[in-house]
Amino acid sequence: MNLPPHVKLAVPYNHDPAVLEALGAVARHVACVYAPVPPAAAPTGRPFRGPRSGRAYVTELKWLARRCAELGIGLNLIANCGHLAADPQRLVAAAAAVRDVVPRLRLTLADLWLAMDVRERAPWLELSVSCLACVATPVEALWWREQVGATHLVVARDVNRQPDRLEALATSGMTLGTVCCDICAPGCQLVHHHSWPVPPPARSTGAARRRAWQYHDTGSRCPQHHMTRTRPWLVAQKEFLPGHLRHLPRAVTEVKITGREQGTKTLLDRVRAYLEAESLTHPVLGYTEPPEAWDHLAHCDRSCLTCSWCAEHIQLRGSTAPG
Repeated sequence: MNLPPHVKLAVPYNHDPAVLEALGAVARHVACVYAPVPPAAAPTGRPFRGPRSGRAYVTELKWLARRCAELGIGLNLIANCGHLAADPQRLVAAAAAVRDVVPRLRLTLADLWLAMDVRERAPWLELSVSCLACVATPVEALWWREQVGATHLVVARDVNRQPDRLEALATSGMTLGTVCCDICAPGCQLVHHHSWPVPPPARSTGAARRRAWQYHDTGSRCPQHHMTRTRPWLVAQKEFLPGHLRHLPRAVTEVKITGREQGTKTLLDRVRAYLEAESLTHPVLGYTEPPEAWDHLAHCDRSCLTCSWCAEHIQLRGSTAPG
């Protein structure tokens, strides 16, 4: 394994206990396992694959917390939504249910208003900033550090491959994390349709209203697949590949692998690739970069409409640069 010693992985839980069993052999390289909060507390930006019963899911979370504690890794609960779609009291209750089970517990939020409400209710809870909060500057990080005492920041995806900006964010005093295996392209003008839920019918109220929040289903209308097939270099602007981990600044201590809606084999293949830290092929999209692409993207100005370097050097297998 070539994972740099200052970097650990954040691994998604897909509700299959086999994932935790597989992590036993590599637990020293894993910072935490992350899982969604109960749906009644908040939507999380991905389809929920867990038990339909809220009580059954809390039981599952307690088991997950115990297993994480046995492996010596942390548990991170995720609530990637705006404050209107969340129930702060239920969020705190979900965290409290496993508080005494796992020593290292964290709640990740994407909305500062919601985080302020949670902080008032749970001064004891460690808060983390989601990449969906899009924190890309030290001043933006200051809001989270000063207002809610956040201790960990998953940086805006667009700055993943800009070492100078990552180093600047480290001055916030928070530990830094980045997201990989994420196929969304920087600058996507439909991002809010993926990230923010639509409200339920006006006639619903209370708990029924909270449960009725749904995310936009962009389906075939989203141009993402066409954009990434014809211009994989758009995604490469912010996607670091397994072989890039050696280039990450020491300020980045955690790499979050996506895939909590994926099958166990797919998820563990991604974990294995980043533990090996060698490949320059994207685990999901399949494009390959030359070694010199890291330095190029670390210092370029992202003026893609007037530059063809990436289009000529970063391609899908068997493809040619678009004319």
